[in-house]
Amino acid sequence: MRGGEHADRETSGRSRGRRRDPPCSRGRDPRGAQPAGWVRRRRGGARRGGRGRRALPPLRCARSLLARLWRSGVPPRGRRSHRRADRRRALGAGGEAVLSTPPSDRVARPANPRLSVVIACYKDGLAIPHMYDRLKKTLAALPVEPEIIFVNDGSPDDSEEILHQLAARDTQVVAVTHTRNFGSQAAFTSGMQVCTGDMVVLMDGDLQDPPEVIPLFFEKWREGYDVVYGVRVRREATWFLQIAYKLFYRVFRALSYIDVPRDAGDFSLMDRVVIDAVNLMGERDRFLRGLRAWVGFRQIGVPYVRPERMFGVTTNSLRKNIAWARKGIFSFSFVPLDFIFYLALGVTALSCVMLLAYLTLYVVKGAPTGFMTLLTLVLVLGGLQFLCLAVIGDYVARVIEEVKQRPHYLVKSVLNDPRTSSAVPARTRPAEGAPAGGLRESGAR
Repeated sequence: MRGGEHADRETSGRSRGRRRDPPCSRGRDPRGAQPAGWVRRRRGGARRGGRGRRALPPLRCARSLLARLWRSGVPPRGRRSHRRADRRRALGAGGEAVLSTPPSDRVARPANPRLSVVIACYKDGLAIPHMYDRLKKTLAALPVEPEIIFVNDGSPDDSEEILHQLAARDTQVVAVTHTRNFGSQAAFTSGMQVCTGDMVVLMDGDLQDPPEVIPLFFEKWREGYDVVYGVRVRREATWFLQIAYKLFYRVFRALSYIDVPRDAGDFSLMDRVVIDAVNLMGERDRFLRGLRAWVGFRQIGVPYVRPERMFGVTTNSLRKNIAWARKGIFSFSFVPLDFIFYLALGVTALSCVMLLAYLTLYVVKGAPTGFMTLLTLVLVLGGLQFLCLAVIGDYVARVIEEVKQRPHYLVKSVLNDPRTSSAVPARTRPAEGAPAGGLRESGAR
């Protein structure tokens, strides 16, 4: 035994100058057969070279692994300095979560991009010339190639004639006319199918979305953001409408299964990749501000003041606003169905409690009297049943609307169609046969 132990010590001494990996780093069990230089002690553990120092193979394995990671360029995750650096990169000014690196370091923007502006018009014949003048002045100060798309959503006034005159005078103006009024979401969808820009701005034609905010959107796009939306910090409207709009956005944000920004309307700038993603969605009943949040990408808000309508009379009413709120909530939330489920559980539990109470009164005092109580319960339960049927019916109606597969809109005419122009670069043209637009042209000039 002494000879063998002496040989082990000599072997350990000869290999002392050479770097050795611990047993577990070479795929061996430290409790199994050990290589030369390791002596198994009776009480467990191992002794190197007979010097009496206890070796800890798992600890040496961890150190060896960290050393290999450090040499390969991967810093260990347990260091405080790296955790602090990651935290600083993940938090921006004011403690708000931002990208781990600035967007400008991640995205290369073209030097002279093509900017498309889609304007949804309905009864905006008086506002269209002013919108055109302000847009031309605003876009002339930007290093972009402009494309102005007016979508006449079946206006009963002279909007179509005014747009035809603008399109004949300016080749940068695209005039799209629908066969009837399909709604603002269909008008925006129509413009997004026609546009060819590297980025697209959506805005209403009543000048409540100021064109002077577009340069702020453009600067954020230059910084690398794919979606820049306007946040209405204040709107010039009655106090009732202001409270109603703020309440809707907060309720919608609380009920929705996506993170929808507060007080953010359709007024926004979206990159071409975002437009292509939204165009791929074949939903019939569209809520664009919800779809814009659903697709993701890098998004940021820009605050602005929304003025009153300058020309004409607003087409919004309380009934239309309620229908609009229903569309947003039922399109991006299943909370109403969850409400029905929990309401059914609550009513069932309450019925059981009342049944026990009536049985107790029957045993103690005989048959209880309470015709009005029973009548009230019947009426309350009947009202709740009608409410539940209305919620379920709303979801079923939306399913039926999607199953019909009708187009979003019908186009009557398109003037200065950029999709047929040879001056438009091929990289910015929409893909032919895209399934999402639902564009059905009955005629184009």
